[in-house]
Amino acid sequence: MCGICLVDSSYFCAELLTKRLCCKRVNSYSEAKAQFMGAKAREFSGEFDKALNAYRSVMKSGDSSLGVQAALAIAELLAARKQPQDALEALDAFPVSGVEDEVMAAVLSCTRGWLLYEQGDLEGAQALLETNVSKIPTTDATTKGRSLKRLAIVYWHLGGSYQQDKTRCFNHLLQAAKLTPSDAQIFAWLGKWYQDVAKDILRAEKCFLKALSLSSIDELAGMALSDLYIQQGKHELNVKLWERVTEDQETAPTWALLRLAQHLVNQNDELAVGKMHLVLRNEPLNARHWVILAHIYRNFDKQVSAQKSYLKAIELGEESWCVRCELARIEGSLRLFDDALERIEPIVLGELPASSSVSEDSPDVTVASMLYADLLFQQAKYLCAEGLYGHAAANLKQSSRIMKGLPSASMLSGSVEACKLIGDIHCFAFYLSPEDFSSSEGATWVDFIGEGRKAYEAAVLLAGKTSKTTIHDAGTTAATADMYYDVGLSYWYEVQAVASVRGLQLPAFSPQSGPIDNEDDAILFKLKTKAGANFRLALQADPACAAAWNGLALVADKLLVKQFCWARAVQTGSSSDATWANLGMFYLDQADAVSAATSLAQKSFLQLQSMNADNPSMWNGYAMLARRQAGTGTDSSSIKQQKKAIEAFDCALQVGLDLDALLGLSMALLDYEESVGKAVTQAAEHRSEQVMFYLKKYLERDPFNARAWHALGVTQHRLGLHAEALASYARAASPLQATASELGQRGLEWNTLVTEVGALSSTPRNADSNDSALLQMLTKLMNAMKDTSSVLYNVVQAQLLYRQSKGDAALDLLKKLLLREDLQPNESEDVAMVRLSIASLLMGECTSRATDIAAVCKDRLLSSTTLAESASANSDNALILRLIELHERLVSAEDACLSRLQIAVQTSDDSSSSMAWTRLALATIDSESLQVSSCLSDYLRSGAQARDATPSGDDAVDRSFLDALVGLFKAGPSGTTPRLPVDALKLIRMQPWNPHAYVLAGASILKRISLEASDESHVQLLRQLARLLQTGLSFADAKNGDEYNAAQLELLTGYCYVKLGEQEQAEACAERGFTWVQMGKESGALVSSVDAELLESRLLSISSPAKAIARYLSIIATVSDAASPSACRLVPILNELGGLYEEQELSNAAIQVWKLVASLTSSKTVGSFELDDDSSSTTTALSSSSDTGACFLANLRLALIHGKKRNLKTARKHVKTALALIEGDSDSNTATVAAFVDNVLANAS
Repeated sequence: MCGICLVDSSYFCAELLTKRLCCKRVNSYSEAKAQFMGAKAREFSGEFDKALNAYRSVMKSGDSSLGVQAALAIAELLAARKQPQDALEALDAFPVSGVEDEVMAAVLSCTRGWLLYEQGDLEGAQALLETNVSKIPTTDATTKGRSLKRLAIVYWHLGGSYQQDKTRCFNHLLQAAKLTPSDAQIFAWLGKWYQDVAKDILRAEKCFLKALSLSSIDELAGMALSDLYIQQGKHELNVKLWERVTEDQETAPTWALLRLAQHLVNQNDELAVGKMHLVLRNEPLNARHWVILAHIYRNFDKQVSAQKSYLKAIELGEESWCVRCELARIEGSLRLFDDALERIEPIVLGELPASSSVSEDSPDVTVASMLYADLLFQQAKYLCAEGLYGHAAANLKQSSRIMKGLPSASMLSGSVEACKLIGDIHCFAFYLSPEDFSSSEGATWVDFIGEGRKAYEAAVLLAGKTSKTTIHDAGTTAATADMYYDVGLSYWYEVQAVASVRGLQLPAFSPQSGPIDNEDDAILFKLKTKAGANFRLALQADPACAAAWNGLALVADKLLVKQFCWARAVQTGSSSDATWANLGMFYLDQADAVSAATSLAQKSFLQLQSMNADNPSMWNGYAMLARRQAGTGTDSSSIKQQKKAIEAFDCALQVGLDLDALLGLSMALLDYEESVGKAVTQAAEHRSEQVMFYLKKYLERDPFNARAWHALGVTQHRLGLHAEALASYARAASPLQATASELGQRGLEWNTLVTEVGALSSTPRNADSNDSALLQMLTKLMNAMKDTSSVLYNVVQAQLLYRQSKGDAALDLLKKLLLREDLQPNESEDVAMVRLSIASLLMGECTSRATDIAAVCKDRLLSSTTLAESASANSDNALILRLIELHERLVSAEDACLSRLQIAVQTSDDSSSSMAWTRLALATIDSESLQVSSCLSDYLRSGAQARDATPSGDDAVDRSFLDALVGLFKAGPSGTTPRLPVDALKLIRMQPWNPHAYVLAGASILKRISLEASDESHVQLLRQLARLLQTGLSFADAKNGDEYNAAQLELLTGYCYVKLGEQEQAEACAERGFTWVQMGKESGALVSSVDAELLESRLLSISSPAKAIARYLSIIATVSDAASPSACRLVPILNELGGLYEEQELSNAAIQVWKLVASLTSSKTVGSFELDDDSSSTTTALSSSSDTGACFLANLRLALIHGKKRNLKTARKHVKTALALIEGDSDSNTATVAAFVDNVLANAS
């Protein structure tokens, strides 16, 4: 057998016969005969399409005898395919009148009669068959038997005497059986006649069995026999029948597969799925079969497969409203709520297509509406878990309206199920934001929940009426218990909602003590009593109802009763994880009174973990245990527990947006901020912005918690959101929040005062006309404070005195405070920092005294910490170094600040060197007296190892800003890419709301474009840049002091339009920039300074160059004074003026400016910084070759100007001077430019 390919024998024979007939041309056969026999072979092998084509060829051959036989064969094949009209058209090619052979004519007529039957013309079929069957001789047994069978079938469908008279239907079947005893269909019809007409079940069964023995796939016999077994209750025989006829998967009939699949489903056997796949292989386009497969998938909880099967059925034309509803239920379980709601919405609105509405199974709007409401409810629960409380509330309201609008005539509208769904919908509002249920819509949050309780009570009443006529069993008692539990739980929700709205405390884990003194207490007591009564009714119906025991424990007033109820809930064996969570919290609440309670609480949470590790209550419990063990201590053990508490709350939030975890984590971070360190509090998930988000999400759900509002105010104050913080403090201090302790109230008052002062300090002293009124109000608040001796009181008082222009009094007050012996070291540092800040601000008014005080405070702060500690981002002393840095910049002592930072870099360890390098680089960039190239080179080179360390918290933010700035400084030409450089936009991506980020990015992009020759791609870049700068302008707000940045953005936009050649647009930008500058000066946000004057000069250079030149000359006159704090900026300003002169083609004036620059910079040498005594021998790398570069630029510009004026000798002299300045310079670009200019001048001469 090796190497032999086994093929289907019929196919092999057909191919062999065709080849022999076609190739050898046997003399005894004509060509048409050969084709006819080949067609027959194709038909027997199952190649029906090829057989049809071959038969059609025979019909065209001209052989009438074979043509008639071919037409008959085509008709039979098409009739088997249920194409009677096509079959009749094939027979029309050979009219009966033209057929000489009488027998063949009779066969043609009988076949035509059968086709008429297939088309529903019973009378025409009867006439043709009766007339011609007798003409067919018995010698042609197959044809005769088939014709008799067909006539009998026609008689059967004619009914009446034709069906019942033995001489007609029955007799013709017997004759056919004698002629063709191998035709299974004949015995199937005989069995049907015996069963339905003769009522002889035994003979009918024998006939069916005979038919199946001849052909196991005979559908008529199989289905009739199966129905017979069903009537006789012979289920086992039926199963054997189905299994026998479906043994061969290739020929397994659909009817048997369907019935066997149903049997397997009833047996919970997933083999039913395989049987349905065989059915679909037979009929892949049958939509009903896809629906059945979907039902089976859903029975075995294979939701995704069921969904796909339903969708396939709908694609194939299934329009049943039941299928839509079933698919919607599945999509709801898969959280595809939008798809599910969209699918059944036409049913609810009565907008189904006409083809569906006229069906016998008309849509039940009530059922669809209940499903629609339930889907909205399920989506609301999902949205709540995602924190989308407003959307969830909208869903509840809509589903409630739908349920209340159900047709009253429907049995479901007043059913237990409908009342239960309404109760579920309304009571779930307890987990949403009360503010989303406004009274303008007719019901408050409490009212909405109360309607749910009423619906549950209605369900109990309806169930009670029904139970009188039904027999009670375990299922009904459990259902009754569940209904009473629902009522009790709804009362509990309502009592908690009422307590929250009225600002009352309702303890769940401790007894509620005290008499009923007012109406509020009476309402709460009544609701709580009814809740307990319904929980007891639930337990009467089913003592094993664990949920009822849990509910009864919550409303019980005595501790022993609570413990007993939770213990019974556990003993039922069906307790939920909520029971263990409540029991653990109960023991934790009693830990102060019972020593063993802490251990019991821990065991309860461990048990909860074993039941459901995804329950956030478990992590909340662990966090509360850790908080209890941590206390307020600062030792290593307490700090460890504090960190554990924060980690546990983090885990709870990773499980879900849990309400208790949101508040717990926020409070833990605020309470333990000082002890756990910035490594924890400055993590991405613990920063103030994230804490504010946590608290806001909590307050959406519980806007009546005073502590949460207080904590939110503190967090907003730290973020500089003073107005928002004051609003939060106001909510915390509202009359409804009267339950706060005296200590909490005092802290709230102080925080409110400090925030008011912070808001006041964020604006210039003369910026607001209401400044005096606000100061008077704050002074009254200060006078009302009791602890006037506290450090905080005196610090705030000093700030108010400064705002009242009583700077000397403020400094004196802080001086007295510093001399106090009871001052703690950290308090001393805080007071010194405030005093240094105020003294620095007062230096313009009382220079000598303020300067002396500032120096004393600076020395005191520097002596309190090492430089390495101050440079560390994880040290509280980092703020000290930054404050001193600002002060020294104010007094033009930047050299000392930068030197100190460099020493900090050299002395810091590996953990803090990264931050030290970052601070050094940022301070150098901010410096006005030094260039940054040398420092950045050292940062990129020497600090590479430190920069590889992974930063965190504020260090990471500072590092990101520094890297972005370094990218801007190092940026070269933009290239040919017609897009804005990605690295230039890095700052904008980091702070898209900050106008200054747009200023830096815009300046960098303009610099890159200016380094290149004009190109068409620059037009697109400049247009993009102008749009980007306008985006930055949209964030500029005068209230936030953004006038300076807004003016700079207008200036940069004007430069863009200048380069685009749109002078009018550029001048309009310049005018708007001037308006911003004037606004800043009027509000006090922009003080008179060199920077402000330069900004105005640059704006004038666009709109009025002559005025710009005059303004530049005025500025130069100011800064040229050696005593001026901005004297170091003379050369850069001269550079700007020289460029403006050249732009206006004022060559002589430009020559004078560049000569001045060259003379000022040619005699300077690179110096070193003045260091402290202990570091005098240390050289720095912070100086640069800026003077040499300026001198080089001046000489180069002079050479170009003289070259244009044809003063070539003078021009070459300046080029030689420039080349001499850059000898040995590693910057090849500079040398290339100078050499190029030299060559140009040499060629010109």
